[in-house]
Amino acid sequence: MALGGDLSKQKDAVRLADIQALQLLSERCTSSGNGSRRSYYSYELNLILNDGKRINVMDHGNKAALVEDAKVISIFLDVPVWDR
Repeated sequence: MALGGDLSKQKDAVRLADIQALQLLSERCTSSGNGSRRSYYSYELNLILNDGKRINVMDHGNKAALVEDAKVISIFLDVPVWDR
């Protein structure tokens, strides 16, 4: 795709200027196998667009690493990080 091309046909392509914020979420997950259950937290990084659309960037098991990555990206994009 050429620079500045039509992004409308790209599934998850967005213009950087359309990103309003980064969102960090956590969820408790459970899994079972071999007769045992275990639970863990999964941490999610999303882009929040000006039109309210949310696009998942990644899920991660290490919250501290994801928070640091989000800080770097937020500085680059000049947008806030929404962390709840």
